[in-house]
Amino acid sequence: MGKRKSGQRRLSRRPNAESRSKPNTTGKPNATGTPLADGKTPSRRWARRWAIAALGLLLLLSAIWATGVLAPLAWAQADYQLLQRNHSDALYWGRVATRLQGDPAQLDLMQARIERRHGDAEAMERHLVTALAKGLSNQQAERERALAQAQSGDLQPVADLLGQWMQDPGNSAADIADAYSLGLRAEGRLAEAKVLISVWASDCPDDPKAFVEQGRIAEAEFRKPDAEQQFHRAVEVNPRYPVALYALGQWLLEQKRPQEALEQLERCSRLDPQCRPAADILRAKCQRLLGNPESAAALLADSLRASNRELEQAYLRLCTRPQHGMAEYEMGMVEFDAQRYQQAADYFQRAVNQNPQTDDAEYQLGLTLKRLGQDERSQEILTRVTKHRTELAKLAAIASRIASHPNDFEARFRMGCILMDNGRPQSGLFHLNCVLAMEPEHLPTHRRLADYYAAHQQQHPQYAALATEHQRWLESAGDAKP
Repeated sequence: MGKRKSGQRRLSRRPNAESRSKPNTTGKPNATGTPLADGKTPSRRWARRWAIAALGLLLLLSAIWATGVLAPLAWAQADYQLLQRNHSDALYWGRVATRLQGDPAQLDLMQARIERRHGDAEAMERHLVTALAKGLSNQQAERERALAQAQSGDLQPVADLLGQWMQDPGNSAADIADAYSLGLRAEGRLAEAKVLISVWASDCPDDPKAFVEQGRIAEAEFRKPDAEQQFHRAVEVNPRYPVALYALGQWLLEQKRPQEALEQLERCSRLDPQCRPAADILRAKCQRLLGNPESAAALLADSLRASNRELEQAYLRLCTRPQHGMAEYEMGMVEFDAQRYQQAADYFQRAVNQNPQTDDAEYQLGLTLKRLGQDERSQEILTRVTKHRTELAKLAAIASRIASHPNDFEARFRMGCILMDNGRPQSGLFHLNCVLAMEPEHLPTHRRLADYYAAHQQQHPQYAALATEHQRWLESAGDAKP
């Protein structure tokens, strides 16, 4: 056998003239795409099949959409994002649920709940009215209103309701515990709040706010390692939760770790621009401590331009009490470091006017006035502030005692009294109420609380009732004032 000539195999496979002209009657496509017996090419037949399949799928999805069977899946995702405090994500999934024939009233209820968490009662009420118009039950609306009332500090009228709801909270366990604990703390019942927050953190491990509150309790009790651990835990649970980032940043700044604090606070500002008037004050302090006064001044200028309402809303979104005068104090420090003493004195005075209980601003005002030659006024201020600071310096030894002996109620009583006497009433109330949690019949504590609540009745709607309650304890023990 000889070798096949080049190209011989290829040529042998080419169709001859007869095969090229003969029509395809086998019903199978040939190699050249010749039409089948029914006159359709393979590509057209497949296109028709795909069109039929797509139409069928569309009809199926339309039927499923019309039944609303997919809406619960979207609502479940929305509820989880709400639990994690990812409010924008929760609203996104809520809107998806409504597009899948979910109840639109529930979306407005979710928006009302978010506004309540942010402390905006007016916005909450607007969304509730809209939700009621769309068919929301009165019971669901009244629950949100009761939670708002509790977290505002007016707990007594709704305390029984909250207690009942805690027995069967459903998917509202975190919100009920949150509002209830805020109400307890506003009334000064901080020992009860501590127990509730502990249960909340245990039952809702995906809620970062629970760990933020545990950190704040530990901070108030001078348990520094526990406080930092809880703040870090909150950020680990949800790294996108501005409240946790702010709490951790503030803690790190107080521990003289400005670079670490700045990282947390910058993330906080990026994630929620409405928090910036408050968060940027601490960012500015970090920049000042890191030797960047220009950056600090720029941040403070923005905060100082914010209205009082914007500043208060920023603090409420961060779940902390408004701290008036902080921006003025920090700007005063920038001016003081630059040796512009008159401008510094003006800012320090504004800080003192807005928050008379801030020793730092008043002390810096005294130092600045001394640089300006106003020795008499400077000495008066420095003497007064130094006296307060001498008293507060006693806290270190007492705090050490409490840390090692947490049930020493006499040490807590001394701690509470020193704080109350030196411009730290909220911290003082915490420790005095801890005394009563351990020793309910401690008359000196009842006397101190009765006097404080009676003198500050205008500051809170429950203070008059609390003053009466402690006065009754004293009367029953024969220790009431004449």
